[in-house]
Amino acid sequence: MGRTKDPNTKYRMKLFISNSHRYAVTSDPGYNKDRKWISNITTWGNLTEKNEFRPNIRFLLLSSGEKRKYIFPEGWNISEAYTTRAVGDDEGEIYAGEDMFRIYGDSLLLERIVDSCGLRKDLVSVFGDDIADEILTISYFLLETEKNLSRLEAEARVQWFPSGNGLRCERITRLSQSITKDQMDRFMKLRKDRNSDGAKWFAVDSSSNSTYSSSLSDARWGKEQGARQPQTAESTCHV
Repeated sequence: MGRTKDPNTKYRMKLFISNSHRYAVTSDPGYNKDRKWISNITTWGNLTEKNEFRPNIRFLLLSSGEKRKYIFPEGWNISEAYTTRAVGDDEGEIYAGEDMFRIYGDSLLLERIVDSCGLRKDLVSVFGDDIADEILTISYFLLETEKNLSRLEAEARVQWFPSGNGLRCERITRLSQSITKDQMDRFMKLRKDRNSDGAKWFAVDSSSNSTYSSSLSDARWGKEQGARQPQTAESTCHV
């Protein structure tokens, strides 16, 4: 009869040397799916020549309770195992706060433009700060990506927009439905009043028309009166 497996085996740290590199590992022997006996080695960090343990991200993301289960050989300096923190909190949860490394270049250019021409100030005057940021977010997204607005929320995870975390589809719909004619007239008056150099103003009428053609280069899949079919986007300018 074989010996009973030590339940602490998978928690016993030991030194593993490969090509002069010193690793702190654990092994949990067992059978794989092919019924072959293997060691199941897991690397938890490096070990210096002075036996100072340098934990890797796998070990740092463990909760405090899980870290205490590991058994280190005598003589190892394991101070970094409990003083160094990863992106997770003390309980090992993945950091879910604001991402400070989003792409900002394209949006930065647009931010400079809307500030310099007074567009942001006019939007805030009519709609308030929050809605102004949402309107600018939609505008930036369409100018930068030319993708369907259903992709805005996902795009906001990597690209910076004024509204922060982007907008869900239902919020975009409610926002567009909530804008009144009075607000549009007030906004356009503010924009027109900024015309101090006699430049001409123009309006743009845009619409989408259904098409049954499958070969038009400007046809896009859209939704028109409940029927999913290719669409052509058309605009007319009036000076």
